Amino acid sequence: MNCRNYKLLFWLALLVGGVACVSHFRAINFIHEILTNFLHYFLPVNVIFFLWLLLCYRYNQNRFNLHLQRAAILLNFFGAVFTIKALLPFYFLKLDISKNLSLVNKKNISVLYANIYGGNLELDALAQVISFQRADLIGLLELSPEVEEKLAPALSGYSHKILLPRLDHYGLGIYSSFPIINEPSSIAAIDSFGENLQPALMVVLDAPQGKFNFTLLHLSPPKDNHSLIRNTKLIRRIASEIRKRRSDMPQIVAGDFNAMPFSSFYKRFQEWTGLHNASLGYGLYKTWPADWLLPAINLTLDHIFISDDLTIADLQKISLPGSDHYGFLAKITMNQLF
Repeated sequence: MNCRNYKLLFWLALLVGGVACVSHFRAINFIHEILTNFLHYFLPVNVIFFLWLLLCYRYNQNRFNLHLQRAAILLNFFGAVFTIKALLPFYFLKLDISKNLSLVNKKNISVLYANIYGGNLELDALAQVISFQRADLIGLLELSPEVEEKLAPALSGYSHKILLPRLDHYGLGIYSSFPIINEPSSIAAIDSFGENLQPALMVVLDAPQGKFNFTLLHLSPPKDNHSLIRNTKLIRRIASEIRKRRSDMPQIVAGDFNAMPFSSFYKRFQEWTGLHNASLGYGLYKTWPADWLLPAINLTLDHIFISDDLTIADLQKISLPGSDHYGFLAKITMNQLF
């Protein structure tokens, strides 16, 4: 390798290692936030650069001072280690209780979560998929008045519902076979308080297994710093409500966070609520965009969170006709009755 190509490759390795390490820290602006969502794609590059730099260092195939060489090696090494540490729980941290055969004999709560896409042109096929799942509880994102009307026949069996259809991408709908407790403190549309925040829905449901709280939300894409501020305000208010209710009943949260598990919003939400991701041990399910030809580069933007008093008995990713997102079908078991 000639000197010029080596230098270019070396500086690229140093840059990639630095970006990978910095991306593990809390985002300070929207560019930083976007980078955190692509950390898992840095991993193979970090590993390759680390091995290449190590070989060059070992056999003196270098043209830089020792401090820069060692910095590049360490940055790529720790960038890879931090990313692996963040990924491992999604493949190896399934709770032992979820494998307990006794769960088979318990009645699970089935939850269908779906970002159906406001411009969906395949609503008949979508309605069939939703009806086929026969979920106890359905949470729909990007619900518009038109989509609500067209899906109404397929969802007519759900006598309990809280709907907030909108003409933008932030309409919400909760359909339940369980009664919704109609007390003012049990139903909360997280108000924007004049700050133009996107809405969220929070309801208390009375299932045969016990009461539980269900929250549905849709965060904005991190396209600018204003979006970061809006998202932070919204998840802070949601987390505050969840903390108030958590001691009284189990918590389930579903939504499009527009964020990977490495994101600052994701980490803040977990820190503020104490909830954990339902897909731990099931893999890093890629949910967007569902219509890309290269699914390997898709992102995990949609998440279901549960409290410690709940267990995931099963979790499946489902295709949603006409949507750019995949949905989730989760079977959830209460570890104790309330």
